[in-house]
Amino acid sequence: YRQFINGNNMDILIPLLVKTDFFARYCEINKSEDDGEQELTNIVQKLYQAIFNPTQDSLPALIINDHIAIEYPSRYRKDLIDSSSLLSGNSKY
Repeated sequence: YRQFINGNNMDILIPLLVKTDFFARYCEINKSEDDGEQELTNIVQKLYQAIFNPTQDSLPALIINDHIAIEYPSRYRKDLIDSSSLLSGNSKY
């Protein structure tokens, strides 16, 4: 968890998002094409780095494709950390 939120470990995120049909449709990528999963993996890596890598805080936008851009992706960092901490065994719900 610590490595994940500090921008040092995206290993759990890649298979989770790459296998999700919703994410593939959002990115407008056909997973059944030869390079579809690799393209999705590259997007997840860029997205993770843009949100969790402190050197990327000033990134004005992350361009995913011709139709999709995420403006100031680092602004989502706190919300994602708060959400992922709810998955902890220490959470009370």
